[in-house]
Amino acid sequence: MQNLKKLNFKNINPELCNKCGTCVGICPVEALNTNNEEILFDNDKCISCSQCYNNCPGIEFNYPQMNKLVFGDNSIVNKKIGCYSSLYLVQSKQLGTRNGASSGGAITTILSKAFKKKLIDGAIVVSMSESKPWMCTATIVDNLSDINHAKGSKYTLISLNSILKKTRQFKKIAFVGLPCHIHGIRKLQKNKHKNVSNIKYILGLFCGFNVSNNATKFLIRKQGIKFKDILSIEYRGGKWPGGFLIKTKNPKISKTHFLPKYYYDIVDTMFVPKRCLICIDYMAEFSDISFGDIWLDELNREPWGTMIIRTERGKTLLELVKNSINLKQLPLEKLINSHEHNIKHKKIGAFMRMDEYNQKPIYGISPLKHTNAEGRRIKLESFIFKIATSKTFHMFAELIPLSIMGLAAKLRRKLLKKTI
Repeated sequence: MQNLKKLNFKNINPELCNKCGTCVGICPVEALNTNNEEILFDNDKCISCSQCYNNCPGIEFNYPQMNKLVFGDNSIVNKKIGCYSSLYLVQSKQLGTRNGASSGGAITTILSKAFKKKLIDGAIVVSMSESKPWMCTATIVDNLSDINHAKGSKYTLISLNSILKKTRQFKKIAFVGLPCHIHGIRKLQKNKHKNVSNIKYILGLFCGFNVSNNATKFLIRKQGIKFKDILSIEYRGGKWPGGFLIKTKNPKISKTHFLPKYYYDIVDTMFVPKRCLICIDYMAEFSDISFGDIWLDELNREPWGTMIIRTERGKTLLELVKNSINLKQLPLEKLINSHEHNIKHKKIGAFMRMDEYNQKPIYGISPLKHTNAEGRRIKLESFIFKIATSKTFHMFAELIPLSIMGLAAKLRRKLLKKTI
């Protein structure tokens, strides 16, 4: 896609908008804003500078071009996980850090060390809102306390890149985001945009797909909890692998409410944005380091995470924290086997859904080859998404007990496994 003049947000196909917030973060006249569920456009303020259109990663993110930009002309691309130099199992040596954190606490450890060694003076992260603890907010943290406060997974849409309009006061920033956010940052770097000139390190999170904040609100309602009584929410609270944990401040009701992680298997299917289902990046392929879960029986349910070192800057950060983390070499085959379902969901299923939806972002690559059995499984999964996101199913879900929905989530897993 060539840069075009006199185009603006109205020219962007809304079906391709992934709510990353890049356009909001770079609009020079603040004609764009976001509530994390949608991008809000003020036509009266717009000057048709075309920055939003030309930097939108939802329309186009050309993999071959971006691989050369980020990794160099001679980079070798693994079609399933992207470019990388090394693979590890990782966890923080500090029990307090890895408890409640994502990916074994490695991201929190890296950010903390980078601050202490003055490699960064700010970090763009997602935090839970203090005034509305069932919602998330984009934040630039500049101290160790706030880094620790921001740890942990957040399963809700967030237009993280909208924060880019507030980065001018910082000199060296670390960015922690999902693949869609990182696509926006890398595209801005490609176009040499001033709002990302101070972003020095990019830490990426694995993402099968995200969900709207309505998923969080649904689980709150189904447990009979009033929003005004909520003190805090953790999406991976409790003992690893964690679950949906609500703490309340009303002394007349239970202080904690916990749902095992598998409850999200049905709720995320209900509230997934359609655009997420045509995204092909699972392992944050254009980050300096990628982080995610790992599902291996040999780990005995210990809170280890996956760490993929991709760039020289990633190697610098690894060297910085090597004495503060536990590391084990991770064979490529084990990584792929652990995440096989989500890899196929992205590298095969997303392309099939592009044809189904007739919505095709420009990626510049083709899907992985697949068997007929894999194709059947993906079609079944896509059918489940279609049913679960319908208004009729949502009305039905409001009526049935949450425990029944948990059983349905387990059944869904079994059905998908049988089709492979």
